[in-house]
Amino acid sequence: FNLNDIVTGVADDDIVVPGPLAMSVYPNPFNPRTTIAYDLGQAGPVALRVYDLAGHLVRTLVEGEVQPGHHEIVWSGLDGAGRSVPSGVYLSRLEAAGQVAHGRMTLVR
Repeated sequence: FNLNDIVTGVADDDIVVPGPLAMSVYPNPFNPRTTIAYDLGQAGPVALRVYDLAGHLVRTLVEGEVQPGHHEIVWSGLDGAGRSVPSGVYLSRLEAAGQVAHGRMTLVR
């Protein structure tokens, strides 16, 4: 037996430790669109947002409950109002399972 089982009531094999949150962006640099891919080990709230280098929110791509598995989201270089953004470097921020991953994307028009 494990002393931790008695103290917490949870056996070691019942504890799920999530791996590091990772995402990939391809192609990069891109024109006219890029794909942001990520994997989730469990269902939960997810937020995927794109920011400019000044830290302004450009577009929210995902916000809500997402099922486990592999996910791919296409960003076509449009802001939240549907307007084309200029060439430049943009940052993606993925929040899931209490973790955060960042990516860098370059749009070349």
